[in-house]
Amino acid sequence: MKKSIKKVIIGSIILFSVGFNLTALDSASYEATAFTIQDDASSLMNVIGWKNLKFNKIFGFTNADSSGSGNLALFCHTKKKNVAGLSWEGNLWAESSYNTISAFYGWKDFAVKFDFMERISPTWYLDNFYCSDYKEFAGNASFGYNINKKYAFSVDFGCSYLKGNITQNNTKTNYITYSPAAFFIYTFKDDKKENGKLYVNYSGDFLTRTSVKGKKETVTNYSQNSLALGVRYLNTSSKRFIYAFSAELPADLILGDDIPREIDLNCYISNGLSFIIKPDSVFFNTGIKISLPQVSFIEDQEIKTDNFYCDIYAGFSFLTASSIKIDLCTGIIAGSGITAPDIWNQDFKISISARF
Repeated sequence: MKKSIKKVIIGSIILFSVGFNLTALDSASYEATAFTIQDDASSLMNVIGWKNLKFNKIFGFTNADSSGSGNLALFCHTKKKNVAGLSWEGNLWAESSYNTISAFYGWKDFAVKFDFMERISPTWYLDNFYCSDYKEFAGNASFGYNINKKYAFSVDFGCSYLKGNITQNNTKTNYITYSPAAFFIYTFKDDKKENGKLYVNYSGDFLTRTSVKGKKETVTNYSQNSLALGVRYLNTSSKRFIYAFSAELPADLILGDDIPREIDLNCYISNGLSFIIKPDSVFFNTGIKISLPQVSFIEDQEIKTDNFYCDIYAGFSFLTASSIKIDLCTGIIAGSGITAPDIWNQDFKISISARF
């Protein structure tokens, strides 16, 4: 029973997190370098890095993947030379649909962002069972401040509500989640050839789960607090390629009314390269992300370790004279080897950005 409940809380936290990660608007080139070499799209909806986005009047961005989802974003300068933007992420054409709408505004050294997400499906997976009439709604507000060239921080607060009817055991279930977050970054190196940053990231998820079966109502509370230390490094000194490195050490504390206390330690290391095939025109991007085995300390249990994962990415970027950039990418999770069908069945992603 405890193992089942643990899956419930972690699964619910993931559902909420995915909803807001969609607003990141990651380009295919950024993904192809194992999410290490940031580009213009990385500054979209970014309440800290938004000032890195350079354009004259309008900046547009879109991407799509082979799973049928995609997004659109449009940014412009106001009369006061501030930056305003709107974005949408989702899969409007699917029977089980999700949609995220975000609004952004940046001025001087400040920025704010607001997100709204909905997910509706006639059938979904909840509490380890299939449920009917699944609905999820979430909102989030973010504020960022660039204190100076070295220090910056952001704070977030989100709230989500989801519900579903589990017909297998005739139970109506809903979750209410509150999610505060804070991010602090220190730039220790920044010149024409190198850029290095250290950061600390906190995120919390506090869930209340209510299940009603007949006349019996059961309310349980869970929480997950995560603290991550990370580093990002970019080197553009070579005329043939761009190199980037990132590493993150997250620690999660999971608590709940009917589950044992658990602490999870993780380590992610990524390396990315962008080879210059034709200057200012064609680039080959590749990267590798290594996830070391997770170490879990569970109350009254032996220490547990997870598996080792290695994600490999590759893609191309094409820049045109009309300020249009086209990126292509695919990725493979290398476990016990890679076969030809594994490569063929991978998702492919394309993104397009343009300045006007």
